[in-house]
Amino acid sequence: MAETKNTKAKDNYVPVFIPFIEGESESQFVSVNDKDYLVRKGETVMVPPEVAEVLENSRIQQASASKRAKALQDKS
Repeated sequence: MAETKNTKAKDNYVPVFIPFIEGESESQFVSVNDKDYLVRKGETVMVPPEVAEVLENSRIQQASASKRAKALQDKS
């Protein structure tokens, strides 16, 4: 009989890099499906794909908010 392996193995983890900005915290908190992760900034770390997706969505939203804030400042 074939032996089954744990499908949650770290083989499917992906690398992410969050730049460290002076004055901010040294890590980023992420929670996905009631699992909590603390991702260190300033170094490449391996995380599950769903955590990488949350971080990427967060980056996109922050960029969008910054762009809108700048547009509003320029308008006034």
